[in-house]
Amino acid sequence: MEKKTGDNQELIALLEIWINIEKSTIDSTSSVFPEVNDKLLRSLIGDIRGDSQKHKELLEMILAMEKNETTLMQGQEETIIKSFIKTHAVLEENAVEMAEDIFKKVTNPVSKLVIGYILQDEKKHNFLMDALENHYQET
Repeated sequence: MEKKTGDNQELIALLEIWINIEKSTIDSTSSVFPEVNDKLLRSLIGDIRGDSQKHKELLEMILAMEKNETTLMQGQEETIIKSFIKTHAVLEENAVEMAEDIFKKVTNPVSKLVIGYILQDEKKHNFLMDALENHYQET
């Protein structure tokens, strides 16, 4: 039998632990950030901090849903989302193509590392746009 949202106390406990891990990462990166002068390291540390903040917020939304404190993606802003998806999906596709092309051409190891990192982000964005598009086609 499938559990209803809000019935899974183990999941709720794990989400709370994960949220605390993300908070610790935010604190850790924030404390070291002022001491770092190198542009590349500052950028990467800042990116990790930003990702951890984003993860924390997303996990908090999931936790709220699991506790039956909120519902999400109920179509309230369907027109806005569909327009965003239509425009942004093309942009992300172009960004992935551009990053792949540049990744093949770049030879500097540090530049290759950073371009590869950005490429993975762009692929993730492309995946998200596809997932959102599929969700809204089904609704």
